Amino acid sequence: CAAHPKVWAEVQLAERCGPRFAEALSGAIAYQELLFPGGSMEAVRPVYEKAVASAFYNRCCVAAAEAVLELLSVGCSVVALEVGAGSGGTASSLLPVIDGSCRRYVFTDVSTVFLRQASVRFSAFHFVEYSLLNIDADPRLQGFARHQCDVIVATNVLHATPFMHNTLHNCEQLLRSGGMLVVNEALATAAFLQITF
Repeated sequence: CAAHPKVWAEVQLAERCGPRFAEALSGAIAYQELLFPGGSMEAVRPVYEKAVASAFYNRCCVAAAEAVLELLSVGCSVVALEVGAGSGGTASSLLPVIDGSCRRYVFTDVSTVFLRQASVRFSAFHFVEYSLLNIDADPRLQGFARHQCDVIVATNVLHATPFMHNTLHNCEQLLRSGGMLVVNEALATAAFLQITF
């Protein structure tokens, strides 16, 4: 870490997961416990927010959200939804930028643990709502109205669904006419990703 301080986030997680890789593969230890020890986000949050690649792509999501804001009429307030928001890595970059322009930001995940932690972390942003959502299932059956969102953000989550056609159809159901789906997905893998995530 001292030789390359810009990659400290990746190094600390690789040092945590790498030596126990075989145990995780064999099921001797739950991979969730390596990534989220005791339910804590502290091992992964730096990777999602401070790592060089994450910080760059989070800025890209911010630029996309700003573009949506510019396209809307003056005085119009945005309804945004983040799919699989998890530890809040993308939200931490987006929320300060859209504060004041966003009427609702729906922070979603399939885990109540992530929602509880995010509600504490982002409590200063009063326009944020927290809700369970499995984007692979029909959002209407989960309490979401059709065509309510101006923008949907999805960072490294859509690939985890079993049927991409269903997933994208469900995103489309949530978007207003002219709404934007901002997809931030890693398209290639690396050794770091293989021994951690």
